[in-house]
Amino acid sequence: MVFTGSLDWRPNVDAILYFLDGIWPLIRASHPEASFTIVGRRPTDVLKDKAGGMPGIMLTGTVDDVRPYIEEAQVYVVPLRVGGGSRLKILEALSMKKAVVSTSVGAEGLDVCAGENILTADTPADFAAAVSRLYRESALRERLGTSGRRLVESRYEWQKPVQNPRAALVCGRCRARWYKKLKLPFLHKRDVSCDLLKTDLLPGAVRRG
Repeated sequence: MVFTGSLDWRPNVDAILYFLDGIWPLIRASHPEASFTIVGRRPTDVLKDKAGGMPGIMLTGTVDDVRPYIEEAQVYVVPLRVGGGSRLKILEALSMKKAVVSTSVGAEGLDVCAGENILTADTPADFAAAVSRLYRESALRERLGTSGRRLVESRYEWQKPVQNPRAALVCGRCRARWYKKLKLPFLHKRDVSCDLLKTDLLPGAVRRG
C-alpha cells in the first residue's frame, strides 16, 4: 500500500495522521503482513514521530522518482479529508493501472466512478474494508486498474477538449510534461508560458516526492 504527496502540506499531513490513527490498525488486524509506504518530501516532525513507532510503516522522505514505489504497491490510498489542490496523484496511480481507494474528498472533481475505476470510503471502517477487499481479490484490483488506465487515456489526454474545470487549471506545457513523465499519449507539445510551473500544483510524482 502506498501514498504519495508533499508531506509538509496540511491536507496531506491530516490525511496520513487520519489513516495511521483510524484506518491502519483495522487493516493490520485483518492483514498482519500488510505494509504502508508514505512517499513525499519534507515530512513534518509529527509524521516522523508517528510513523517511526508503528510496525509496517515506511516513511521515505524525498525520492527522485515515486513510480517504483507505486509500482510495488497493490493498493494506492488517498485518505484526504480536506479539499484543495489538484487530484493528479490519483490520475497518476490510475495511469499505472493501480487500484485506488480514496475518500470522496480525495477524488473530488475527477471523472471517476466508484466501483468501476476506483473505490471510495469515508469512514475508517469502510476505508479499511475497501483496502482489505482489494488485498483479497486480485481480480478486482486488476479490473479497477485496467478501467482506471482506460479512463486516463480517454478523458485526460491533453489534446482533448477540457471538460473538467480542475483539469483546466493545468496548462498545455504542464500537462505535456506530466504525460511525458507517465508515458501517456499526447500530440501537441506547444511551449506555453505558465505561472503554475512555479507552484506545487503538480504532484510530487511529476517532479520529486
